[in-house]
Amino acid sequence: MSNTTEILNATAIEHKIQRLAWELYDRHHNATDLHVIGIKDNGYWLAEQLVTRLRKISDINITLHPLVMDKDAPVLEEMMIDLPVGGEFALVDDVLNSGRTLLWAVIKLMGFRPRVLSTTVLV
Repeated sequence: MSNTTEILNATAIEHKIQRLAWELYDRHHNATDLHVIGIKDNGYWLAEQLVTRLRKISDINITLHPLVMDKDAPVLEEMMIDLPVGGEFALVDDVLNSGRTLLWAVIKLMGFRPRVLSTTVLV
């Protein structure tokens, strides 16, 4: 007997990812360039899925970036990511639990003085 709980089945995940891609497009439809940043590991997988769908529905130049963070001590870690100052960013993670990881990522991304910074979370 398994103690796991299925939050979303495969069909529901696919529908949700497609909807999230359209929501990202709605938020960034005026962008020339969009930098989609996926928090490693599962957030990056979700970001890949979103970028694949965004490229089918828009002509925005999209660049995908992995964001590797020590989720236990994010404040102590230097963020290794190459982003343009003043760019348009979409930060992606899979699950929002306490919100700490997403908050630390946003704080670190603010150092790039983004023109626009949106966040997307699957669950």
